Amino acid sequence: MTKDPVKYVTQSGKVCAQFDLVDNERRGDQEIATYYRCTAWEKKANAVLQYCKKGQKLYVEGRASASAYISKKTGEAVAQFDVNVHLYEFLDPKRSDADEEGYKAEANDGMTVVPDEGLPF
Repeated sequence: MTKDPVKYVTQSGKVCAQFDLVDNERRGDQEIATYYRCTAWEKKANAVLQYCKKGQKLYVEGRASASAYISKKTGEAVAQFDVNVHLYEFLDPKRSDADEEGYKAEANDGMTVVPDEGLPF
Protein backbone atom coordinates (compact mmCIF):
# COMPACT_ATOMS: atom_id res chain seq x y z
CA MET A 1 0.00 0.00 0.00
CA THR A 2 1.32 3.40 -0.93
CA LYS A 3 -0.69 5.15 1.80
CA ASP A 4 -3.21 4.36 4.52
CA PRO A 5 -6.68 3.35 3.28
CA VAL A 6 -9.38 6.02 3.35
CA LYS A 7 -12.91 5.34 4.59
CA TYR A 8 -15.97 6.61 2.73
CA VAL A 9 -19.65 6.10 3.55
CA THR A 10 -22.28 6.36 0.83
CA GLN A 11 -25.59 8.18 1.34
CA SER A 12 -27.24 4.78 1.77
CA GLY A 13 -24.78 3.91 4.57
CA LYS A 14 -22.50 1.49 2.72
CA VAL A 15 -18.87 1.57 3.85
CA CYS A 16 -16.07 1.56 1.33
CA ALA A 17 -12.30 1.73 1.68
CA GLN A 18 -10.15 3.23 -1.02
CA PHE A 19 -6.43 2.52 -1.18
CA ASP A 20 -3.58 2.51 -3.67
CA LEU A 21 -1.33 -0.43 -4.50
CA VAL A 22 1.80 -0.46 -6.63
CA ASP A 23 3.07 -3.31 -8.78
CA ASN A 24 6.83 -3.10 -9.41
CA GLU A 25 7.96 -4.96 -12.52
CA ARG A 26 11.57 -5.37 -13.57
CA ARG A 27 12.36 -5.40 -17.30
CA GLY A 28 16.07 -5.91 -17.74
CA ASP A 29 17.75 -3.22 -15.67
CA GLN A 30 14.64 -0.99 -15.66
CA GLU A 31 11.96 -1.04 -12.96
CA ILE A 32 8.43 -0.09 -13.99
CA ALA A 33 5.85 0.85 -11.37
CA THR A 34 2.12 0.59 -12.08
CA TYR A 35 -0.28 2.11 -9.57
CA TYR A 36 -3.80 0.81 -8.92
CA ARG A 37 -6.62 2.63 -7.10
CA CYS A 38 -8.53 -0.10 -5.25
CA THR A 39 -12.00 0.07 -3.73
CA ALA A 40 -13.31 -2.49 -1.23
CA TRP A 41 -16.87 -2.54 0.11
CA GLU A 42 -18.64 -3.48 3.35
CA LYS A 43 -16.91 -6.33 5.31
CA LYS A 44 -13.86 -6.26 3.07
CA ALA A 45 -13.61 -2.48 3.53
CA ASN A 46 -13.85 -2.79 7.32
CA ALA A 47 -11.07 -5.39 7.41
CA VAL A 48 -8.80 -3.29 5.18
CA LEU A 49 -9.46 -0.19 7.27
CA GLN A 50 -8.77 -2.01 10.53
CA TYR A 51 -5.72 -4.08 9.61
CA CYS A 52 -3.92 -2.37 6.72
CA LYS A 53 -1.51 0.55 6.80
CA LYS A 54 0.89 2.22 4.40
CA GLY A 55 3.73 -0.11 3.39
CA GLN A 56 1.84 -3.36 3.97
CA LYS A 57 1.60 -5.99 1.25
CA LEU A 58 -1.85 -6.92 0.03
CA TYR A 59 -2.91 -9.19 -2.84
CA VAL A 60 -6.17 -8.22 -4.58
CA GLU A 61 -8.39 -9.61 -7.31
CA GLY A 62 -11.38 -7.86 -8.78
CA ARG A 63 -12.94 -6.08 -11.69
CA ALA A 64 -10.37 -3.82 -13.33
CA SER A 65 -10.97 -0.72 -15.41
CA ALA A 66 -8.75 1.89 -16.98
CA SER A 67 -9.27 5.53 -17.87
CA ALA A 68 -7.16 8.39 -19.13
CA TYR A 69 -7.14 12.10 -18.42
CA ILE A 70 -4.97 15.15 -18.97
CA SER A 71 -3.01 16.20 -15.88
CA LYS A 72 -3.72 19.80 -14.84
CA LYS A 73 -0.20 20.03 -13.39
CA THR A 74 1.82 18.75 -16.36
CA GLY A 75 -0.61 18.85 -19.28
CA GLU A 76 0.33 15.25 -20.13
CA ALA A 77 -1.99 12.28 -20.67
CA VAL A 78 -2.21 10.07 -17.57
CA ALA A 79 -3.59 6.53 -17.34
CA GLN A 80 -5.50 5.52 -14.21
CA PHE A 81 -6.16 1.90 -13.27
CA ASP A 82 -8.99 1.03 -10.88
CA VAL A 83 -9.86 -2.27 -9.21
CA ASN A 84 -13.21 -3.03 -7.56
CA VAL A 85 -11.93 -5.59 -5.02
CA HIS A 86 -13.68 -8.98 -4.94
CA LEU A 87 -10.95 -10.96 -3.15
CA TYR A 88 -7.94 -9.95 -1.08
CA GLU A 89 -5.18 -11.58 0.94
CA PHE A 90 -3.00 -10.07 3.62
CA LEU A 91 0.60 -10.88 2.66
CA ASP A 92 2.28 -9.42 5.75
CA PRO A 93 2.17 -11.05 9.17
CA LYS A 94 -0.62 -9.99 11.52
CA ARG A 95 -0.08 -6.60 13.16
CA SER A 96 0.87 -6.96 16.81
CA ASP A 97 -1.77 -4.49 18.03
CA ALA A 98 -4.60 -6.31 16.24
CA ASP A 99 -7.20 -8.22 18.23
CA GLU A 100 -6.32 -11.85 17.48
CA GLU A 101 -9.89 -13.19 17.34
CA GLY A 102 -11.14 -10.25 15.26
CA TYR A 103 -8.24 -10.66 12.86
CA LYS A 104 -8.96 -14.36 12.37
CA ALA A 105 -12.67 -13.70 11.76
CA GLU A 106 -12.05 -10.96 9.20
CA ALA A 107 -9.03 -12.64 7.61
CA ASN A 108 -11.06 -15.70 6.64
CA ASP A 109 -13.94 -13.68 5.14
CA GLY A 110 -13.69 -14.56 1.44
CA MET A 111 -9.96 -15.01 1.23
CA THR A 112 -7.14 -17.45 1.82
CA VAL A 113 -4.45 -16.72 4.39
CA VAL A 114 -1.04 -17.55 2.89
CA PRO A 115 1.75 -18.53 5.32
CA ASP A 116 5.10 -16.87 4.65
CA GLU A 117 6.86 -20.18 4.01
CA GLY A 118 4.46 -20.90 1.13
CA LEU A 119 5.38 -17.76 -0.82
CA PRO A 120 7.69 -18.13 -3.82
CA PHE A 121 9.62 -14.92 -3.01
